[in-house]
Amino acid sequence: MRQLMRFIAVVVGAVVVSVVVASSTVAAKGTSHDAFFIGQKTCTPHATPPLFTCVMTTSNVPLLQGAAVKYVSVPAIFPNPMRIDSDVVLTTAAATGSPQSTANGHCIFYYSTGTGLCTYQHGTHALAGFRAVWVVGPVVPHVFSVIGKYSIGGNDD
Repeated sequence: MRQLMRFIAVVVGAVVVSVVVASSTVAAKGTSHDAFFIGQKTCTPHATPPLFTCVMTTSNVPLLQGAAVKYVSVPAIFPNPMRIDSDVVLTTAAATGSPQSTANGHCIFYYSTGTGLCTYQHGTHALAGFRAVWVVGPVVPHVFSVIGKYSIGGNDD
């Protein structure tokens, strides 16, 4: 039964990825800044806000390597279905001589499938004009794959 549930979760994740990639491709403004993100994040729960913090441990985008994602909504966990539903703040890793950049977004993660969706709409400094739609899926406990479309540049109007 457990293998069946994992299989269903993988199939649902693949369908979600296909829909997100297809819809974001159609909805994209066609700028040359659109690209595909592939990464992994490791997440840690906390007793006090932010209730979850994740760190991008791998990233095909150097700016996002080591970036932190903080789940800032309280409450962040909801029952029926059991899920995380929270505003998030992505903050780039500190670099000498550069201000940290941030991007605001929202993530929903369903415990039953181990999959989720994160969207980002606004950014500062190096993330100005940041937009992303990323699908989150399980790798091992507390480690998640993150894939999807993103763009950096333009304005945040």
